[in-house]
Amino acid sequence: MTSSWRRGRTSGRKSVVWVQPSHSLERTSPETARPSDNSIRQRGGLIESTPFISWLGFIRAAYPRRECVSLAGTFGYGEGQSMASQAEINRLKKQVAESSHILDHEGLVDFHGHVSARIPGTNQMLIKPVLKAHNQVTAKDIVVVDLEAYASGTGSQWNPSLQKGRTIVAPLPPREAMIHVAIMLARPDVNSVVHTHQIIATSIGAGNTPIIPLYNQSIPFAPETPIFPHPRLITTREDGEAVADCLGDRTGVLLRGHGVVVVGESIDHAVTNTIYLERAAIMQLIATIVGTPTPLPDGYAEEWLPDWTRRASHAYEYFKSLVPSLNGSKGKG
Repeated sequence: MTSSWRRGRTSGRKSVVWVQPSHSLERTSPETARPSDNSIRQRGGLIESTPFISWLGFIRAAYPRRECVSLAGTFGYGEGQSMASQAEINRLKKQVAESSHILDHEGLVDFHGHVSARIPGTNQMLIKPVLKAHNQVTAKDIVVVDLEAYASGTGSQWNPSLQKGRTIVAPLPPREAMIHVAIMLARPDVNSVVHTHQIIATSIGAGNTPIIPLYNQSIPFAPETPIFPHPRLITTREDGEAVADCLGDRTGVLLRGHGVVVVGESIDHAVTNTIYLERAAIMQLIATIVGTPTPLPDGYAEEWLPDWTRRASHAYEYFKSLVPSLNGSKGKG
């Protein structure tokens, strides 16, 4: 069967088109939603980037799937008036940097990926620079990007004059800063965006399967994560807006064959949600191996989301406490 439906955006942006692939199975209840091929296809190998598992077989599960239809930069630095104090900007720079260390310590990033934060009361954001290892980022490395200037600028996003070989001679925003820019322009409620290539969640996206909320810490991703259907780098305004439209009002989106994007009302929320998205993905894989993943009951996520939102900052501080380099010790992070 092939079906589709449209969900209008209250912001007046383009509608999101969701497509259920013709090869997916129709399920009427969790009990009848069994995969057509229930075998586990084991392909061996260690997965070392997450502390929760060392090995998992790759599986094939049949879920009803939704994917967004893809709609197909130059970096700009603004000099706009800032309503945030310099002390607040410095605090945000420090937190963007420490978030990079946290995500590195959790095994969710390597050399790629980035965290951003909106500067309150401005059209600017702070973001981790390109080609800087996450466990080496400091507050002084963080780049200021003007949202409108970046989105509407002309010319190449990547400026060859600022790169000699593999050395960057001036701080640059990452090549996919357009992900952050487009989402912040579309979602005033979003103050932080994280993009990673974390292994398990990305694998589920590559399997064209949404991540569904199976336990309390995955509540922010209810009812499921949408899937952006193309692996290309998001460097143009058109593609950035397509990802923002695919995300809609959700907390996370899977970029099929590429990675994930997670948002939050603060850096605390975005980073914590990113960590729990990977755990939700791991749990979904395990649940699929042992049975049929059963999402949380209807209405449960909405009821408990405010409680989880209050806890996010405490979770962030916990994950921060695990990173040696953020707590006066030497070591990874």
